[in-house]
Amino acid sequence: MHNKSQNSGFILLLTVLLLALMTVIVTKIYYRSSGAIPFIHTSLKRDQAHLLAFSGVQLAMSILANKSYEQEEYLNQVFPVLNNWHKIQFKSDIDGIDGEINFCITCEQGKFNLNQLYDFEKHVFPEKQRKALLEVLAKTNLLKPDFIVDLEQFLKIKSGPLNDVSELLNEPKIAERFKNQIYYAPSKENQAKIFLTDLFTVIDPHAKSNPLLLSNSLLNLMGLNSHQDSAARKQAVQAVFKKLHNLQEKPKAGATAKAPEIEEIISELYGVSKISKLSPEMLSLFIADVLPPMTFSVLVYSTVNLITCKIFAIIQSDNTNGGTSFNVVRLYWI
Repeated sequence: MHNKSQNSGFILLLTVLLLALMTVIVTKIYYRSSGAIPFIHTSLKRDQAHLLAFSGVQLAMSILANKSYEQEEYLNQVFPVLNNWHKIQFKSDIDGIDGEINFCITCEQGKFNLNQLYDFEKHVFPEKQRKALLEVLAKTNLLKPDFIVDLEQFLKIKSGPLNDVSELLNEPKIAERFKNQIYYAPSKENQAKIFLTDLFTVIDPHAKSNPLLLSNSLLNLMGLNSHQDSAARKQAVQAVFKKLHNLQEKPKAGATAKAPEIEEIISELYGVSKISKLSPEMLSLFIADVLPPMTFSVLVYSTVNLITCKIFAIIQSDNTNGGTSFNVVRLYWI
């Protein structure tokens, strides 16, 4: 009878210990799994945000694609969409996902091409280009004139053309100037600022910037930016072509046709009062030889459940099939 009581006590104790052990194991599994569920959810939303970001690049390509290289038609299509945010929202009940894409298109030909402006053989800015750049810097106080000295100091140690604009950040003074302003952020608080990749390019093959497609940062540097929205830009480009058509009409009483001044066109396009006549050096920077432009950059912010992914892509036109399509030539996660 005594042994039977001892055995019952041992079994009870063992049962309690097993239950305690199982409770610890189940609790540990629960806590691990409860931590994994939010992680899996976050990973899924991050992947969705990545896919939306790539979709933003494709959307930009579709806006720029055109079957015609006719100058007026192309500029009417492209000019209004440049330098502004374009927002597309998605709803789960319609699109299967809650999120949004914000993307901004800028033209690489509307920036300063350092590889074309700088003479890497003589390791110096040609005097004409140097004078023109200093004249641009003198228009506003966004960059001091000694910026050219810092730029030359860095470029002199380069054995050849730059592969990427971000190489400029290897120069401490330039890095300090642009440390928080590398990629263009088209928001109200940033409208009057300049950004490194929005001011300079090394991709586009053209030596001269296109005054019809200037980037926001270059416009700010020249004191020309009136921060127009897409509707205002559309009206501006239409007004310019209307004026050009009027000038091309047969003059009355045998009078000679008047050619439009580049300053007049720039003033009309960017909604500013007539600018003073540009010097020959300045004109040598901004008169482009080829239209339409071939290279653009696209900045994309995609958001899904407060998770934001950012992409900066360089796209280049490919008209081998008779139309204008685009290929991604550079892609940066930022």
